[in-house]
Amino acid sequence: MDVEVCVLSERFRNSRIILADEIFCTILYVLLLILLVYLGVGGKCSLKTFHFNFRLILYNVWLIILIQAVWGVASNVYFIFIKFYFTGFCSNTHVAWQCALIKWPLLWTVPAMSFVHLVGFVERTWATRFPRNYENTGRFCGVFWMIITWLVILGVNIKAFDIPDYQAYSAYCMVTVPANQNSIQNLMHFLLALDVVVTAGDLLVLWLNKSRKRASIYDNYSLSRSFQQHENYITSRLVLPVSLTHSVFFMLYLAATSICRYFCGYGGDPVPFVAGLMFIHNILIMAFASCLLVFIVCWKLMEKEKGLQDMLGAFGVLFVLANDAARSAAEESLYGEVVFGNSFC
Repeated sequence: MDVEVCVLSERFRNSRIILADEIFCTILYVLLLILLVYLGVGGKCSLKTFHFNFRLILYNVWLIILIQAVWGVASNVYFIFIKFYFTGFCSNTHVAWQCALIKWPLLWTVPAMSFVHLVGFVERTWATRFPRNYENTGRFCGVFWMIITWLVILGVNIKAFDIPDYQAYSAYCMVTVPANQNSIQNLMHFLLALDVVVTAGDLLVLWLNKSRKRASIYDNYSLSRSFQQHENYITSRLVLPVSLTHSVFFMLYLAATSICRYFCGYGGDPVPFVAGLMFIHNILIMAFASCLLVFIVCWKLMEKEKGLQDMLGAFGVLFVLANDAARSAAEESLYGEVVFGNSFC
């Protein structure tokens, strides 16, 4: 093994900045897991009333964030453990294929989230544009969409994150090497453009659903059509804030990584460069956590709004019933007076 790699690995092992990054990243991942458990296992947001295809997309988003969180906790705990357990010289080097197994799931979830975001936009557009056709769509269509999406995600990630030599040793576990950094950078820029376009599309879909919700649907009225329009409006209101949050954080992430790579790069000192990239990666973790928080908050607000509407609707029904009862009583009283008066004429 190259002595320079061993010397550099000792610098990484003894770096307090790297250790602080790993500990901070682990804490963020644990918080992300807590949010996932609260949202998924806790059953705080019931999706049973939504169309299966929309629920399937949300389940895949939950799965992507779960993979990111679980793999993130496991990998960081592993790196922290070997720092303190394997203290011998050159005992903290890594083989490229091992780094790929450890790091790929963390990086692959980034494109996966953007592509699933695109599928969600297509699904919402279809439901808005062709509601009668969409409401009769079976589960096969949604499953087919997700299978194709995951195949595309797999192919794109393998192409972008491929490493020339999987047997090479490195001083620190990184899958972004000089040979693939341009392809990864191009992929990230493409994903940013994709997120911006899809988020703009989400705004348009929300506007269309608002317009249709306000419009009269008494012509050719059907209960299923009314329900589908209401579902489209609700789902658009849920999706748009999450899309905006994801896009904003993703732009911050890309801007930060571009600045770090430009000013540090692989030609300078690798320890602060890797530490900077690790710290910037925390923006993605905060993006996932923020998306979950925004979804939960929007869900709670919509539940309160629905409860208020139901309460106002109930008061409206009671008011109508009371008004009808008072009117009936007045009519009966008037009829009684007329009859009583006529009997003495």
